[in-house]
Amino acid sequence: MNSTQQLTISVPITEANRNKAKQFAIEQSNSEKAKQVYYNTLAVLVTNNYLQMLDVQTSLQQSHSWNAVARVSTNIADLNLPGKGHLECRPILKGDDNCYFPQDIWNNRMGYLVVEFDESCTQGTLLGFLP
Repeated sequence: MNSTQQLTISVPITEANRNKAKQFAIEQSNSEKAKQVYYNTLAVLVTNNYLQMLDVQTSLQQSHSWNAVARVSTNIADLNLPGKGHLECRPILKGDDNCYFPQDIWNNRMGYLVVEFDESCTQGTLLGFLP
């Protein structure tokens, strides 16, 4: 019998997380950019929540994605891990086969993590990590 299992980790998305993502999204100039910022912010918050459960130190405030100018000017979803570097947290919607990694984030990252959202954005699933 051949069987393959993929280990994934699901993290609940709180109302406070969705509200923070909405707050950042409404700062944007158009609906496409607002949608991008919304999902990027949720990906960062899901990753932050998971790492905090593991007692890994994070700093949202020192993440580029928490800078209003950076959110407007780039497609960024990083989470700062003090003393280690920035982890890029890329969002993907359930059912999508591809995850977009913008060229301007290909450098200066300790790694890339893909976070999948369910249709109602009440749960994020950590799908995989690439150093």
